[in-house]
Amino acid sequence: MAYIHNKGYTHRDLKSQNILYDRADGRAKVADFGMSRACNNNPGGATGTADNKTSRPQQSTVLMTGMAGTAPWMAPELCQNEVAIDEKFASIKSQFSPRNRASLMESFAIFQADHQVVEYGASVDVYAFGVTMWEMLTHRMPWYDKKSAPAIYAAVASGKRPAVPATEPCTEPAPVGWVGLMEACWAQNALERPTFTQR
Repeated sequence: MAYIHNKGYTHRDLKSQNILYDRADGRAKVADFGMSRACNNNPGGATGTADNKTSRPQQSTVLMTGMAGTAPWMAPELCQNEVAIDEKFASIKSQFSPRNRASLMESFAIFQADHQVVEYGASVDVYAFGVTMWEMLTHRMPWYDKKSAPAIYAAVASGKRPAVPATEPCTEPAPVGWVGLMEACWAQNALERPTFTQR
């Protein structure tokens, strides 16, 4: 992922199903780049670098399609957009009548078009990596208790995350620093997430 980001791209659908694991040599490879997009015009600087351990790297963002990725791994900045669309649709549905149908549908179409693109960048992959770390630790599907994508969007947008291993059954104790890194990766604020090059 550090290599992908360094080349100026974001994956946009990082999840366990898109990581191929070779049991023979213990290597993992990221796959399925069908949703990948350039995330800035400066290859080599997509995620920036940190001058020291206390500073945060610069995060480049661009306007991209809002609905990208798979719900359980989608970052808050994407989920918030989906929640806004769902809320607008519910509002229109509650006001619907045959008389105002055309104006309401036009209003929703304009709103939806305005929300088709969202400003975000490579940090969405870091968020997805944090969720994947949770999967590796618990051997469970993230948000297995949520019945729909809108329920996941609402939970993530409001700052909720899957239960941390202290309250979630896992196969073995987490390596030192695992939970801290996982939680840093899925920070609500994209600027607070680390990059794949930070140690």
